[in-house]
Amino acid sequence: MEFARYVLLCYALLSLLISGGLLFNAQNRIYQYLGVFVLVFAFETLDFLYVTSPLLQGYPAFYMLLYPICLLAGPVLWFHLWLFRFGPEHPLKNQWFHFIPFIVFTGFTVYLFRYHGTERLSYVASIYETIVKPLNYLKAIHVFIYAVLILRFYERHKRYLPTEKKQYFFMIMLIYLTTAVLVTVLTAVMVNYTYFIYYFLSTAVLSLFVGYVLYYKPHVFARLRNKYAGSYLDQETIQRITNKINVFFEEPGNILDPQISLNDLSIGIAEKKHWISQVLSAEMKTNFNDFVNEKRIGHAKKILENPEHKNLKILAVALESGFTNKSTFYRSFLKFAACSPSAYRNKKQVSNN
Repeated sequence: MEFARYVLLCYALLSLLISGGLLFNAQNRIYQYLGVFVLVFAFETLDFLYVTSPLLQGYPAFYMLLYPICLLAGPVLWFHLWLFRFGPEHPLKNQWFHFIPFIVFTGFTVYLFRYHGTERLSYVASIYETIVKPLNYLKAIHVFIYAVLILRFYERHKRYLPTEKKQYFFMIMLIYLTTAVLVTVLTAVMVNYTYFIYYFLSTAVLSLFVGYVLYYKPHVFARLRNKYAGSYLDQETIQRITNKINVFFEEPGNILDPQISLNDLSIGIAEKKHWISQVLSAEMKTNFNDFVNEKRIGHAKKILENPEHKNLKILAVALESGFTNKSTFYRSFLKFAACSPSAYRNKKQVSNN
């Protein structure tokens, strides 16, 4: 058992290095959540080693300090895999409820710190059967629920991932599921806490796997550095959204509306904003503003080519084309027509003559 504890300590220190590297070099939120996830397991492991060693009696001031930390693992892993599937720019708003259990347990921990040192040890022992043990059951259930959620998420979305990314997703899910089952069983049979070393050794495998992927297979994450690169849509969905975008902007009123936004497009074609952005970025090699402005420049060219509008001021052409000011119109015209509006008009008038 002592040898296993030394191995576990090495794993915990290695996890700290891995999480530190992920957080320090985080290119986007996918790396950040993965770094926090590994860090949570590192701290939880160190806390286990502390609680099951003579250090607890010698330095009781830290007892229960990290009691709620395992309740971060599930939500943080969920966010990591969610962004891994949909891309680093995918919004995570309205998902704060994932942290409610952690906040509640943190409140309990703060309450315990009214007692100092050995007093806290004695008090926790006195309320163990009535309060702490039921809370431990709730913690185990929480871990297991997230394992089930992640399993269902994998089953629903695995077909959208290429082979190596699917393998990464599967291994992360499998290791977390294994640890969830193990901690649930250990908690249910009420074994001595020292036997939880097997749970922590299994979680250490997860950190080693993450480190292995980062070091030996960095290309698994390579595309995640680019905006929306971690998001994958099947070809049928891409084609559907592309067709809807083109049909939507065939209506002149949509192009010439100066207030048109990505949200308006999302509502107009009944598709998610981040899916539209992905199609524009990955498939059309553009973004929403450039896509709309290019369409507007096409409309402006028709006005400038028309001899009946030869005396129309450039600002009027800009406003007629959906632009709100002259400077934006000039920049866009130079970008998509490679000349100024005046030069384009003069060139067309010469060719017409």
